Amino acid sequence: MIPALTLHRPWPEAICRHGKLIENRVWAPPPKVRGRPMLLHAGAYFDGAGADAIRELGFSVTPKGEAPQGLVGICRVVGVLREGPTPLSLPRVASVYDRAYQKHVESLTTSPWFSGPWGWVLADVVELPEAVPCKGALGLWTPGAEALGRVLEMLGAAGFGTYAGLPTLDEVREVEARAAAILAGKA
Repeated sequence: MIPALTLHRPWPEAICRHGKLIENRVWAPPPKVRGRPMLLHAGAYFDGAGADAIRELGFSVTPKGEAPQGLVGICRVVGVLREGPTPLSLPRVASVYDRAYQKHVESLTTSPWFSGPWGWVLADVVELPEAVPCKGALGLWTPGAEALGRVLEMLGAAGFGTYAGLPTLDEVREVEARAAAILAGKA
């Protein structure tokens, strides 16, 4: 299935609407997301200092009480930046997972969005027409079949039904049916 990453609000908004194509983490992206689709989940916590930082870059931020929670977008992790060897040095390109994105990854070494130590480089960001409610988790996690099915329906209706690497809605329903059969002891 497709992994999801929960972010404090309003960071998912910055990714989906304001061109924040770097997600800062203290860990490198694991193999299951490298070059593959990843869902963006807006968590319950609202980062007030983060909202101020986004405003300082000249962008608007949806107020805390109005910012959606749940699955809000999808993207692809196409590379990773790593902090430079000294505090004054630029980040360096640690890896590019798809050579088609080489220049894209290299162009972000001077991005104001990078704060390190690892910067997951994002591309092909699509904001969902509405948030899909579901509970998030720390680290990478897998949404349930119902939430994933709703995401796929929305992407299909918006013309993104062929987003590379996504299962079809029928495949999700098949996995859901198998899981239900196993839980019912009929497998």
